[in-house]
Amino acid sequence: MTVTDLAMSAISNPFLTYALGGVSGFAATRFTMTKAEKSAVSQKKYENSVKHKKDKEDYANKFAAAMAAYVNKPKDELKLDDLITVANSGNMYFNELRIISDAILGGHIDASSRDRTFVPDIHEALMKTIPQYYKTINAAAEKLGVRYGGEYKEENYESLIAVAEKYGTTRTAASSPSTTG
Repeated sequence: MTVTDLAMSAISNPFLTYALGGVSGFAATRFTMTKAEKSAVSQKKYENSVKHKKDKEDYANKFAAAMAAYVNKPKDELKLDDLITVANSGNMYFNELRIISDAILGGHIDASSRDRTFVPDIHEALMKTIPQYYKTINAAAEKLGVRYGGEYKEENYESLIAVAEKYGTTRTAASSPSTTG
């Protein structure tokens, strides 16, 4: 039996024709997207990007304000509340960067926002902000005579590191012994 004979027998059998047509139709609609579906996905990625840009900026501003208030406060006026404010605002900012990194890795952020906004911010956080954060928090705790014990742990920043590595940047400055605690 030749291929032509097989094809002719499939065409002459209505059940087989219906089954093959149904399977191929299902596969075509499930593994491809229409222009409208692609547009909807693109719009959702854009909306996610805008939301995360706003959230990141809000947390970054709160963190910067807390750091500035700490740095500008006279040493004799520093209180435990100042340390807690800086620590909490830093944790919230870094958590938002983790959420953004997870969204990037999951493909839920548009490529332009990823490349032009988030990846540079993530790289800066890994190379500058996070190491400085741990230095500042530990120095503040020392000045107050309390033990903070916070230190850079790479496993806490895995998604940031994965984004930085995937999109062209290198490991963190925070991972070198000279910049921790």
